[in-house]
Amino acid sequence: MIANSVSVEEVLESRHIPSSVPSNRSHKGTMYAKPKARQPWSLRRKILLVVGIVLLILALSLGLGLGLTLGRDNDDDNDNTSPPASTLTPLPTPNTTLPWTPSVSDTWQIVLSHPPDIPSSDTSTTPNVSIFDIDLFDTPTETIRQLHSMGKKVICYFSAGSYEDWRPDASEFKKEDLGRDLDGWPGEKWLDLDSENVRRVMKGRVELAKEKGCDGVDPDNVDGYVSKHPPPCQSPPCSRMYTNNPTSKTTTASPSPPPPQSPSSPTSPP
Repeated sequence: MIANSVSVEEVLESRHIPSSVPSNRSHKGTMYAKPKARQPWSLRRKILLVVGIVLLILALSLGLGLGLTLGRDNDDDNDNTSPPASTLTPLPTPNTTLPWTPSVSDTWQIVLSHPPDIPSSDTSTTPNVSIFDIDLFDTPTETIRQLHSMGKKVICYFSAGSYEDWRPDASEFKKEDLGRDLDGWPGEKWLDLDSENVRRVMKGRVELAKEKGCDGVDPDNVDGYVSKHPPPCQSPPCSRMYTNNPTSKTTTASPSPPPPQSPSSPTSPP
């Protein structure tokens, strides 16, 4: 044992140990201080951390859901976007539903010089045909009804390309609508099929056929553009009829279509 107390500094100096090096030996019953342990988080800090994480997750979820919803709505809007409405007047829809169409095997009787004379007691006709082609103006409505009662079809004839001075609507034509005379047909002249007035008159004839109960119409003389009357067309076929002025200029164009018919007008024969 050491009789006298020796200081730590003296011992260190005698052993050449730097004073900065700690010693595990106790001095006068006192140990050197150890590093303090890390203190655990408080309950308040834990709660705040959990709340923050939950809020972050909720924010991300809401943002993702809102973005997907807006994207889907935009796609739906693009799909439902309609083109801008046209300011042009739409063309009339043609009537493609025909109430009756003649068949190839149907038989015909054309009577244009006078109305068919059918006694009211008759139940059939002679000849016993299936279709009668009769004059629109001269044939009474009663005769058409009688033919229908026998199971016959009735087609009403009128001239769609010529003027006839004995017809009840002859006064509706204008002077500029009339062309040259038809050879062999006194009182009859070619008509200008490009004339709006001529087409109006012909539309009225088609409507008359509907009123009288005709099943179809037989528009005649619509081939004036191939007529051999002078002056000849410069480049046939011509759409306009020949006028009374031999020096007038003819129009070299495609032939005009038949006069317009109302959507509910009767059927034209083949």
